[in-house]
Formats: sequence, C-alpha cells, structure tokens
Amino acid sequence: MLGHVVRCISSAPIWRVLEQLFSSNSKARLLQLRFQLQTVKKGSMTINDYFLKMGGITENLAAAVQVPSDDELLLYILGGLSNEYDPVIMNLTSRQESVS
Repeated sequence: MLGHVVRCISSAPIWRVLEQLFSSNSKARLLQLRFQLQTVKKGSMTINDYFLKMGGITENLAAAVQVPSDDELLLYILGGLSNEYDPVIMNLTSRQESVS
C-alpha cells in the first residue's frame, strides 16, 4: 500500500487513493451479494435454513449500506421457493398491506 500513497502529502489524498483502490472490490462484493439474493433457491434446505441464508445475505448488504426494501426482499425470498409453497406465495402477494 505504501507504493500507492507515498507521494501523498496529507491524509485527504491518502484516503482518496485508498477509496479508489478498494471501491472496485466493494462494488464487486455488492454485485455478488445482490446476485446471490436474487438467485438463491430453497432446494433441499429446510425453510428455516433458507430464511437464515437469505437473512445472512441481507445482513451483509446492510453492513455495506445497501439494504433491500421489504418488498424487494419478499420477492427474492418468494422467488426462491418451490411450487409446494404456491399457496403461501399467493396469500402473501395478494395482500393489500405490506409484509415485513
């Protein structure tokens, strides 16, 4: 890291250089987490394990200040469920009030 900041004369330029260096990694991580949230399927997991996995991904996004809305998260969770959950999905998506 020293090679990147050796010519900086104060802390402000150092922080800018470090931000530029690490922003691509954090953007890639955010994209990866969002992709996981969109593509995780319940599969053979128990419903509890599935919710825990989705919650973990959401917590990682929250730590990066990218919290999905309740509606967005609900759609991701319901989208990962199999056909056996269709009655639950219908019930939740047909409600007028928001589900948290």
